[in-house]
Amino acid sequence: MKRLTVAPRKNWQERMEEIGFTFHTPGSTYWQEDAYYEFSSDQVDHIEAVTEELHALCLEAVDHVVRNELFLKMGITGAGAALVRDSWFRADRSLYGRFDLVYDSKHELRLLEYNADTPTALFETAVVQWVWLQEQFPDMDQFNSVHEKLMDVFGAVASSRGILQPFYFSSVKDHEEDRVTVEYLRDVALQAGFDARYVSMEDIGFSSETNRFYDIEEN
Repeated sequence: MKRLTVAPRKNWQERMEEIGFTFHTPGSTYWQEDAYYEFSSDQVDHIEAVTEELHALCLEAVDHVVRNELFLKMGITGAGAALVRDSWFRADRSLYGRFDLVYDSKHELRLLEYNADTPTALFETAVVQWVWLQEQFPDMDQFNSVHEKLMDVFGAVASSRGILQPFYFSSVKDHEEDRVTVEYLRDVALQAGFDARYVSMEDIGFSSETNRFYDIEEN
């Protein structure tokens, strides 16, 4: 693994905003393009193998919690525990998660966090990095197939759960990063063939008469 310096694009802020990356400087510069990391094929293969192993270990931990009814120790109660239990025994497909790892190519990887609840940095990984690479190093490639894998998993989730259309995506109105992340997921779902729609959390209604949720257009 090498850390290499490079001159940022002169118009990088404008270019990022053109593709929808509007939160690149939330008070301080979040997106940095004065350096990048280069990995060898062997290093990438190793990272992939280790993350597969880590994911399997996390699933073993989930199985242990579910089968031994350890929900309270995990802060999960009541209906939440029932939903987790039912989902686990149905073998529901997950959509995506994000590993936060420590790695310097000299020592073994270490896991800091497996964020599979609210994993952001998705749009940056799937879209922004690719645009940067194409504009800075068009003859180089990246070991990143997040977009293609999301397309596949949306199809698999739909097949396993029989998700009815329309398929709604939601976030709070005033959080730009969440909105962009959710809109990206909605776009992927559209490409996968869903009638994917966005509704803000604040615009979701509930009818006690029908016991159903509705969007702002009462669908």
